[in-house]
Amino acid sequence: MGVFNPQMVDQSLLMLDMMDFDGKEDLEQKIRAMGDMAQKLAQFQQLALQLAQKYDPQMAEQIANMIMQGAPGTPGMSAEESTGPKVEVDPVTGVKKKEHANGAKARGMVDESTMPE
Repeated sequence: MGVFNPQMVDQSLLMLDMMDFDGKEDLEQKIRAMGDMAQKLAQFQQLALQLAQKYDPQMAEQIANMIMQGAPGTPGMSAEESTGPKVEVDPVTGVKKKEHANGAKARGMVDESTMPE
């Protein structure tokens, strides 16, 4: 999602502050709302994990795994976990195609350089 990634709300709003176009205010409002929603989701995930750790450790492990399986770049997944070679299956032949190692390395470097700290 690039600049509109919910984790990059501040950067997106700063970028939009320098622009002038119709519908800018609506876009800023949507970006703020998505950022708020992403924060609330992360808080609820943390709360669910804490409650599960207290009352059902086995369920806590399952919840932690679900959180870690989120999309690359989401809270809970480090850049290293999202940089492995991608494997795609050709829809016609069904043959698996593995991404070249240089492509995976370059993607990992971009992910690391664009992650907010």
